[in-house]
This record gives sequence, C-alpha cells and structure tokens, in this order.
Amino acid sequence: MVYEKRLNTLSELAKELRTLDFDGGVRVQGRYGGEPCFIFITRPSGSFIVALYSGKKGASGMEVPDRRLMLKEYLEVGPLMKFLEGEALDPLEAYSY
Repeated sequence: MVYEKRLNTLSELAKELRTLDFDGGVRVQGRYGGEPCFIFITRPSGSFIVALYSGKKGASGMEVPDRRLMLKEYLEVGPLMKFLEGEALDPLEAYSY
C-alpha cells in the first residue's frame, strides 16, 4: 500500500520538497505547453529530478502518465519552486508519497 499526503499550498509543497527523502517523491498535476501533465519530483541524491509526463485515459477511465516530455535536474528548492509556480495547476493538486 502506498501512503500519499495531499499538499494544498505552494508553501506546503516547498516544505515537503526541503525534507524529501531519497526514497520519497512528489506528484503534481500541471500544464506543459498548454497540455495537462503529471510532474514527478524525486531526490535520489542531493539534487531534485523533475520528470514531466503527458497523460492519457487508463482502462479505469482515470488519467495516467503516458510519455515523458521533459527531464530536468534542480540543485536547490528555490529554482524548482519557480518552475512549479509556472507549471502547477491552480488550485494546487499535489501529493507526497
């Protein structure tokens, strides 16, 4: 079973990213190039890895990740949050796992 915690504000998201473990991650609903996307953030070492995926309808009718659109590394939370402020949906829909 996977435990997820809902993050409702950008400040909650930033706090979660600052304390993100190497085996944790964050999923954010966003837009990239005007299209809906999934934003996955991990921190396998000291830096943050951000992967954007397009979405598609799964067998259950829910949106699921499809193909990778972008992969980028951020060394600090500040620049990563600037990126997320521009790409995350408003209102924020994010989950820590």
